[in-house]
Amino acid sequence: MGGFYSAFVLIGNHERSHRYDEKIKHNFIDHQIITCRNYEQTNFFWLIMMGGMQFQAEHHLFPQIPFYRLPDAVPIIKEELAKLNKSIVYGPVI
Repeated sequence: MGGFYSAFVLIGNHERSHRYDEKIKHNFIDHQIITCRNYEQTNFFWLIMMGGMQFQAEHHLFPQIPFYRLPDAVPIIKEELAKLNKSIVYGPVI
């Protein structure tokens, strides 16, 4: 049961429409926001249920930030990405 739950949570964040058959030629930021997505639900219930996976792209950009502090970092990261004309992809939990 635990394996199914882990797979359900993790695969949704790392499954994107981009497929690469050869070496990836993106810079670090582009690679992180292209190859993962965030879940749309960000309330406390979903934060606990998904273990912070609503902030997967932010985690990939800054893995040293603990998941419970990622909600505080979101506005800063969003603002900095906007300066680069970039944004994070969001998708539904189910």
